[in-house]
Amino acid sequence: MPPTSRRGPSGQLSFGNCSGFTLMELLVVIAIIAVLASLLLPALSKAKERAYSICCINNLRQFQFAWQMYCDENNDNLPLNWDGSPPGSWVVGFADRDTTGSNIQTGTLYPYLCSTEVYRCPADKSTVNDEKGGLPRTRHYAISPYMNCDMKRSPDLQRQVVFHKTGDITKPTEAFVFVHTTPQTTGDGECNMPTTPWLWGGYPFNHEKGQTWSFPDGHVDHPRRLEDDTLRKSKLKFPIYTSPGNRDYIRLQKATPLWRILDSQR
Repeated sequence: MPPTSRRGPSGQLSFGNCSGFTLMELLVVIAIIAVLASLLLPALSKAKERAYSICCINNLRQFQFAWQMYCDENNDNLPLNWDGSPPGSWVVGFADRDTTGSNIQTGTLYPYLCSTEVYRCPADKSTVNDEKGGLPRTRHYAISPYMNCDMKRSPDLQRQVVFHKTGDITKPTEAFVFVHTTPQTTGDGECNMPTTPWLWGGYPFNHEKGQTWSFPDGHVDHPRRLEDDTLRKSKLKFPIYTSPGNRDYIRLQKATPLWRILDSQR
């Protein structure tokens, strides 16, 4: 039955059956909305983290393609990965100091990528000189020091473990090329790695509790951390010893040519 209408003392039309929400009803609605939000926000957060990981993996996949194309066009020689990233290296300059993408564009791999955005992971919020609210860094990735670097201080290791051509890489499914570095260790284009056993050098576990790296055979991996203290150690600026038997560290050893040489000498 439709509501009846009548005119009040002031002559205004009113509806006799109309009523608003009570305070209790409003509180119940607000409580329901709060519960739904608490259920949805974690799922949305996980979806956002997953999207970041997919983007980071895609970036490294593009890097690996560019790396391979460079090798194919340069007699199988690997891109230069010199300490300090001077001109002629795969990337030039220092990511923790550069305020523009000009050094990226002068690197030898940039012509194969033609985009500075590929050099950045959306999950990495690090800034130039670590200034709070400062400029976002222009690069978040580096190359293994065993991929055509110059170990000037260790000429013997240079001859034994550094790869200069693709044919030198005997296990292309195991020795990593590119890696998403931690903010505190991102500088030049070479990912520095200590040679002392069980010394953890700030290796990255950036998002989804894992790290992203690529390999010479073209595949990209995002393994999750296996030890509880790995994340804490990965955030330290200076190397720290980890517990012998740390599975994350062992996994890193397997992707590092140097450790095969050291193990054979023990």
